[in-house]
Amino acid sequence: HRRLVGYVPQDDVVREALTVFENLWYAAGLRLPAGTSPSRRRALVLQTVAVLGLGAVAHTRVGSADRRGISGGQRKRVNIGLE
Repeated sequence: HRRLVGYVPQDDVVREALTVFENLWYAAGLRLPAGTSPSRRRALVLQTVAVLGLGAVAHTRVGSADRRGISGGQRKRVNIGLE
C-alpha cells in the first residue's frame, strides 16, 4: 500500500518563479524512480493537478507577496502536491 500520510511544512517550499505545473514536475523528478518515463511523469503530474483542483492555474506562476500569483489556498494545495 502507498503511504496515506504526508508531512506538509508550515512554511511553503514551492518555487515562486515557477508555475504550478513546473513545481510539481520538478518534485516528481526528484521523488519518482529513476527509470520513470517523461510521459508517465507528465501523466502523474497532470493527475495531481486535477485531484488538487489546480487545473485553472496549472500554468500560472506561484508568485510571492511581491509578485501576484495564485491564491493562498491554491498555494497550500501545491505544497500538498509536492509531498
